[in-house]
Amino acid sequence: MNKFKKILSALAVSIAFTTLASCSENSFYKEWRDAGATIEEENVFKELTVDEVVTKRDNKDSFIIFCGSSSKSGAVSAVSDIQVQADSLDYDGYVYFVNTKDILSSISGKKNATDKLGVQEIDSSDLVVVCYKEGKVYFDTSSSEKYGDIYSRFNIDGSLSYNALACYAFEYYPVEK
Repeated sequence: MNKFKKILSALAVSIAFTTLASCSENSFYKEWRDAGATIEEENVFKELTVDEVVTKRDNKDSFIIFCGSSSKSGAVSAVSDIQVQADSLDYDGYVYFVNTKDILSSISGKKNATDKLGVQEIDSSDLVVVCYKEGKVYFDTSSSEKYGDIYSRFNIDGSLSYNALACYAFEYYPVEK
């Protein structure tokens, strides 16, 4: 009887974790779709926390993150653009994404995240894109002055092109599903 209870308990815990995991994956889709982004439930974005980014940096990984809030119209538009680009190029991987919505709700949270990510600024009406090479910031779109020569590669007609940044991420920093 005790063995049966243990098996039943293990099954219940497994179902609960699976349900929570699927809800968290769909929360990105629901939040951004409700904000007006043109994305499907099966989208290209994989959310990372700031601490997960720090771990990747500490491991001296090379990767790109897109940071933004669904409450910013420019970010919603950029998320749609990135998804369209992924679909048009048949990209079957992920794009790392840090959702800044809750981070931006407090000054201390914003400062802490900005420091941890090693960026100039994460509060933008658009997305902030950060490229890390071997754990160091290679460029940060919130600091066009500091990274001007790299930033200019993605500046088309005076505006930052998220399509170009997405293509760059897909080609040089692909993330497998």
